[in-house]
Amino acid sequence: AEKPLDEITENDLSEFIGELWQDGLENQSVNLYLVRLRTMLRYAAQKKLYHGNLHDTFRPKLKGLGKKDVHYLEWEEFKLMMYVQLLDPVQIAVRDAFCFCCATGLRVSDCTSLTWSQVHLDCGTPHIALIAKKTTKPTVIELNQFSRALIDRQVALGRRQDDLVFPPVNVRMRNYHLHTIAKAAGVRGLVRELCFHGNKMTEQMVEKYDAISTHWGRHTFIVHALTLGISPTIVMQWTGHASFDSMKPYIAIADTARKSNMELFNN
Repeated sequence: AEKPLDEITENDLSEFIGELWQDGLENQSVNLYLVRLRTMLRYAAQKKLYHGNLHDTFRPKLKGLGKKDVHYLEWEEFKLMMYVQLLDPVQIAVRDAFCFCCATGLRVSDCTSLTWSQVHLDCGTPHIALIAKKTTKPTVIELNQFSRALIDRQVALGRRQDDLVFPPVNVRMRNYHLHTIAKAAGVRGLVRELCFHGNKMTEQMVEKYDAISTHWGRHTFIVHALTLGISPTIVMQWTGHASFDSMKPYIAIADTARKSNMELFNN
């Protein structure tokens, strides 16, 4: 039953979480609903439409938040994605934006809203300069051979006539297209996926081309930048990470990769 905002209690919100679990939502998705709910209540409080404080006090502990494995593409897999032959214009747009994230570390939201005014090619060091949506921090990222090639590809496609560098694609369809593209490119191998539903954790092994998502682009850049020995401080300037702690999972992966590469000398 509908209730006035001021009559909503913690028990109501707990029941709401239970209903989301009954609908099959994982904890990560449940948390997104709670974030939006708190945002709505905070806005209502600012407008004097709500006089409670649940937006500050209701913080249920959901198991597994932030504990998912970091997934990324190996560099050879990135190049398979970069150069796979595609005919569908939508798939080309999704692939190019994804690979640009792999080559720059941009969040997908910043990549898909990148405008030509933020691309600076006619200067000493070609780069992109933007205000990151999530952090509102000024960000400058120099272009490497891959990111520059992707910009040049958009120029060749005649996209300088548009405001956006990459064609807009329905948000909900991007991962669907990525699965198809990765499979066509020959990206193979199994990755572990952890799912948390209430207090229950399940683990399954999934093909990379079925698991790949837009978030893998940024992860791919960070892991390989660190593996190359680039300072985490420099990487954080490119990616906009605010704390060193957020880099630790990537550093652990990069350290493991370096050790594995050194083992090649022993074989």
